[in-house]
Amino acid sequence: MRLARMLPVILYGLAVSGLSACDDSKRDAIRVELTQGAAEFVGVMKKDLETGLAWLQESLEKQVQEDRLGNAGNPSDDDPLPQPQAPAGPEAVVGPEDGPYLFELLKDNDFKKSWLALFEGVRGLPDWIERFNSDGDGPTTPSATVTRGGDRYLLAWVCEPHNCGSSHVRVLFTHDGRDAWGLFINDDASTWLGNPEPWMLTLLERD
Repeated sequence: MRLARMLPVILYGLAVSGLSACDDSKRDAIRVELTQGAAEFVGVMKKDLETGLAWLQESLEKQVQEDRLGNAGNPSDDDPLPQPQAPAGPEAVVGPEDGPYLFELLKDNDFKKSWLALFEGVRGLPDWIERFNSDGDGPTTPSATVTRGGDRYLLAWVCEPHNCGSSHVRVLFTHDGRDAWGLFINDDASTWLGNPEPWMLTLLERD
């Protein structure tokens, strides 16, 4: 293909080199024909080049469009992460803290059982939790009644003596005490207890 396009140029060169053997009239006629032929050849090459560039640009634009469509469902590392959604369902309403203290709730077998189950398999529990679990000795606050969609719960709290701000447990019981969920805060580490539902996470994280 490349040799075919160069052939007119080669022939033009050969013809020019052979003009010296011709008389003046024939030399001028041949030169005119060669010049016209070269001009036509250049015009064809220019048109081919423009066509090729147009095809290349169209191909690149098509590839860019395909890449965009292909990446639409695959966000890059620079894309913002989705923001957490608000818990679905009715809002949980927290009443005043005027219920039994946590140590009083744990005198009931159902409350005690569900409370202890929260810590099963949890490693690195501090000594103050072990002491509270055995004798109920530790700072607590009165529990609060939580209502949500007709269901009632009890929200309670206990902390490490003289270190309440850095180490404490918030717990949410069903009203009968048979199920419980909690959040254990120890310095800057947080541990969820009992696999809380999304709305419970929000509730237990409240200060």
